[in-house]
Order: sequence, then structure tokens, then C-alpha cells
Amino acid sequence: LFRVGDADGSGRLCIAELIKALHTLGTFPGQDLVEEAIWEEVPGARKTLIKLDGVSLIMTRDVFDFEQFRRVFRRLQERTECNRMERFDEIVDTHELDESMQELWEHGLVELRDLFDAYTEAGTSTVKVSHLATIARELGHLPKRSGNERMLNDYIKELRQDAIAGLDEDSAVDFRSMLQILSRLRRLEESRIQEIYDKYDQDCVGLTLELCLKALEECDIVAQVKDEAKELE
Repeated sequence: LFRVGDADGSGRLCIAELIKALHTLGTFPGQDLVEEAIWEEVPGARKTLIKLDGVSLIMTRDVFDFEQFRRVFRRLQERTECNRMERFDEIVDTHELDESMQELWEHGLVELRDLFDAYTEAGTSTVKVSHLATIARELGHLPKRSGNERMLNDYIKELRQDAIAGLDEDSAVDFRSMLQILSRLRRLEESRIQEIYDKYDQDCVGLTLELCLKALEECDIVAQVKDEAKELE
């Protein structure tokens, strides 16, 4: 990962490349955590940060050698996970979620809360029903390919009928109501995936690589570039 980021072969990386590497592995630390870890692990790193209207901007000067990169990377992963667990517990307590709901979402609950906040209507604590499909897509619980748009519409229609009566595009829901709706969607998607798996595992001994790739394609998990195809294989 360090060598890939070190495109110029200088043996050092800039802070922006560190963040990109973290994102690649599914770690998304906040700006404050990044700065704190850098200041603790890399002597003189404050000189690479400037203030503009009170906002810290990350410069592109190479400041990390491999050992510093390794230490900062590890520290950020640990702190990000710790923060995620604390936020998960806070969301569970605030909305009094039972064990079945916690098991269904696990730490995806934190990402869901972040998306809810991102789409919250100004001056309210609600999101419009029209945003639910977008939120579900960003969570990976709805097909993204254009050919599956009808399936998406069917999902949302069924959710409106079964989860909360009387919803339309202009309705607004709070976090708990959104969670109820998307939990229904999550269970529908899990059932669909299980049906696809069972379809290819007719002898109940598991899937070969060829059948696994076919099942993934039917689940709308399709490589977009050659590198992704290699990863799937």
C-alpha cells in the first residue's frame, strides 16, 4: 500500500495519500483524528498544515517515511474503530434499539446515521421519503445498475405499503422511522441474496468459483474495471 502511494519513488508520502490509503481499506477518520495522530507520530508535521479562515488544510508535501506511515496508519485505524463503537452504543441507547435491530445493522448503524444527517431537511430532524432510495443505494442495499431500476421502485413501493402506511414522496420521517423502513429493505435484500445462493448451490456443498461469480453477478456485484475483476476472482 505504501509503495503504491509512493508513485514518485521518493520513499515518502504526503498526508493526502495517507487518507486515501485509509479510505481504500474502509477507514474514514475525521479531520481532527487525522491531525491529532499526525502531530503525535510525526515530528514537525504541524508545519505541513495551514489555517485558512479557521479550517485546517492538508498540504501535499511528502512528510511520511514508511515507519511513520505505519504508526500513523495503525493509530488512526484504532481510534476510528473506537469512535465508531462509541457512536454505535450512543445510537442504540438514544433510540432504544433491541438486540435484533442491533444484530441486523451492526456497525453499519453508524454509517446509516451519518447518511441520515447528511440528508436531513434544514431546520428539522427528518429526511424526505424521496431520499430513502439514495440512502439505501449508498449503504449498498439496493442495486446500482440502471437495468434494475424497476426492482428499486418495487422495493420502495413495497416498503411504503408494509412499513409505514400513507407514505409518499413528500413525506418526511425521523431516524427511527427511517430505520424501520430500511430494516425491512435490508431483510428483503438478504432474502433475495439467500435465494440466489440456494439457486446455484443445488447440491448443498458450496459454490465453485464459476458459480460464485455468476451468483455475484445476479446479486448485482459486478466488476467495473479489470482490477476489480481480479479482486473478485
